[in-house]
Amino acid sequence: MIRQHAVAITLGSWFVFEECSGGVGYVDPRGIDGFTESTRLTWAGAVTKCTPKDRDEWLYGYGFSYVYSRSRAMELPYPDKDMGEDFEFFMRLKDRRYTAVLFDDYGICLHTIHSRSTSSCEATGVNREEIRDLDVSALGPLLLEYLRDGWDRKGASRC
Repeated sequence: MIRQHAVAITLGSWFVFEECSGGVGYVDPRGIDGFTESTRLTWAGAVTKCTPKDRDEWLYGYGFSYVYSRSRAMELPYPDKDMGEDFEFFMRLKDRRYTAVLFDDYGICLHTIHSRSTSSCEATGVNREEIRDLDVSALGPLLLEYLRDGWDRKGASRC
C-alpha cells in the first residue's frame, strides 16, 4: 500500500473455504474479464452469465479483503445500506485513484463461505495437497481442525 502510494488495498484474488461442502477453492476475477458477456461454470455447478461488471463487483466488492487508512474512511464513509456498501465505498476510493490491488497467489487469506454468508463466487478447486503450500497452513493444527470439520460434512448441500 505504501509503495503504491495508496490509502486502500483489496485482494484481487483469494482462497475460499466453503464450510458446508468442505471445499477449498481459488477465486481470481481476472479470469472472467472479457470483451463480451460469457458463460461460466460456477464452483457450485450452476451456469451463470458473467459480465465485466460482475468481475468488478467480485474484484472490488468484498470488504473482508480491504485494508484502508482511517482518515480516508472518515472522509468517504461507508454508505448506510444493507447490501453493496463495500463495493460502493471502495469504488469511491478507486475513483479518486487512492487504491491498490494485491493478487494473493500465496494463500495469505482463506475466506470462509458459511450458511449465512451473502458471498458467492466462482472458484477453481484446490486439492488438499495444495493447501499445505498456502501461507495459511502456518496455522498448523488450528487450520487442520477447522478444515477437517468441513471435510467431515463433505457432500452436504450448498450453504
